[in-house]
Amino acid sequence: MKFMSMTNDVIVNKNRQEYIGRAKSRQAGKELIEENPKNLLKDALSGEEKSSELPSNKKVDLGSKTKDVAKQAIESMAKEEVLNLAQKGLSTVGGLVSGFLSNSKEKENISNISDSKSEKITNDLKSESAKKSPGIFFMTGFDWWGLSDSSKGGLSEMSDFIDHSQKYSWSDKEEVLEQISKLDKKAPLILIGHSFGGDSVVDIANELNSIKHGFRGVDLLVTLDSVGMDNDIIPENVVKNLNFIGDRELIFNDGPNIAKNVELTTVINELRREDHSGIDNAKDIQKKILDNVDNIVENYGEFLKKEKTHE
Repeated sequence: MKFMSMTNDVIVNKNRQEYIGRAKSRQAGKELIEENPKNLLKDALSGEEKSSELPSNKKVDLGSKTKDVAKQAIESMAKEEVLNLAQKGLSTVGGLVSGFLSNSKEKENISNISDSKSEKITNDLKSESAKKSPGIFFMTGFDWWGLSDSSKGGLSEMSDFIDHSQKYSWSDKEEVLEQISKLDKKAPLILIGHSFGGDSVVDIANELNSIKHGFRGVDLLVTLDSVGMDNDIIPENVVKNLNFIGDRELIFNDGPNIAKNVELTTVINELRREDHSGIDNAKDIQKKILDNVDNIVENYGEFLKKEKTHE
């Protein structure tokens, strides 16, 4: 009986010690997590075996069972923390999605406004560029059953070849004046006309030489076998006039031009052997016209470069 009593005491003491040990391990695991929860969570998620050593001021001697219990406590708390983080993450994602959806219309409106502003800026730049471009206007003649039709001949070819040029009929004087009014005052102005178009460009030059149009200058006026009345005197706002006269048809021979002011205007008259309808197709005439246009445009380009460097 005494032996049994001693045995029971030993068992009781042993159980009590294990209980105390388990209690200590639980408490130690709890304190360990509270001391450094982030590292423990990281360790638990990585699955690595880490030492369950406590801070030096709280060290206790933990057996293998105690370490197992501590590990289980850490894993349990880690799983709970992961679950909380997952729930928070879902909540955050949901918020982001909700925010994205709620702001999508606003962003679309902003995008539309941005596109609209971009388009306006582009149009403004194009308009500004058009203003500073040289004004080069070709005016075709009247179709006398093919005798003086320049709408399909050399005049059209030159217009297609020269940048910034525009082609109009001899009757479009008002429209040409409107287009000229949109140009920058410093941009060069070149007027080229054949047959009735030659008469029209002289009329336009005279119209521009008025206070209404600010005495707008004409850098180059080209008249190709002009047909009309009162177009022989070239006004002083014209810098240079190239006048090509056909001598094969008396009815169309309009005669030489004269500068109203020889100190301000240079007039060059040239008698040609081509007929009226073919004078604008002559290669040497086309070359003279293009050379003069190129010279004016190049000088204007240099002027713009200098102007830009001084800004």
